Amino acid sequence: MHPTALKDRIILVTRPQPEADTTASLIRRAGGTPLISPMLSIQPAEDPRPFQNAIQSLDQFDGVLITSANGARAYLEELAIQEQVVSHTPPCYSVGPKTATLLREGGLQVTQPNSRFDGEALAQAINEWQGAQRRFLFPRAAIGRETLIDGLAEEGHHITTVAAYEAVPAQRLSDQALKLLREERVDAALFFSSRTATTFFELMMQQAIMPDNMVLGALSPVTGEKMAALGFAAQVIPQQATAEHLLTALADYWDRPTF
Repeated sequence: MHPTALKDRIILVTRPQPEADTTASLIRRAGGTPLISPMLSIQPAEDPRPFQNAIQSLDQFDGVLITSANGARAYLEELAIQEQVVSHTPPCYSVGPKTATLLREGGLQVTQPNSRFDGEALAQAINEWQGAQRRFLFPRAAIGRETLIDGLAEEGHHITTVAAYEAVPAQRLSDQALKLLREERVDAALFFSSRTATTFFELMMQQAIMPDNMVLGALSPVTGEKMAALGFAAQVIPQQATAEHLLTALADYWDRPTF
């Protein structure tokens, strides 16, 4: 992206840390001003025992499903705690390139779809690669979407889902974000999951504010559909679900001619 593609734009980043800081760096490199106010905080699972027990029984599974960077970090951390030899673990199946990179850096074997980076695409790819009736471990957030599970269950796969971490909704916007939103100085707000969007709009409605001129960006069609159901349509949805593609799509949106 051009280093001035987002010049003079204030862009609200609602995703959890540490990904929020990574996205903020991308915005700065494109000339924009990031405004960080995470709508979720990542915490250990309330009951870690099911996850721990599953890691102790990895040899029962044909593969491990990892759909987020938080899931990747939790999985790698638990492997290290239990001193599991990564070369003896089942292969991982990852949604996106960033998650796959984290897993590969941890020494794990990873496969991911080459087209879209979402649960639907991963389910379709696994069904093509693995056939039917395989056993998968799915460490994820305590609350998550069922799309991947449903897509695999259709082919007779068995999925063991365990809470590897919790994504806890924010109780308030940051003071700076609230101030700039009230002043209608935020040019765009970016949403990387349905839960971040839901939390944000609930907090905004509590404050009775919603800037009319703020562009809304969704990482994926699924997040966009959730936003629309809440009454807030996303003007920007990238073709590939990465932060880089979302910011490029946002810059392109502002660069379109108006008549």
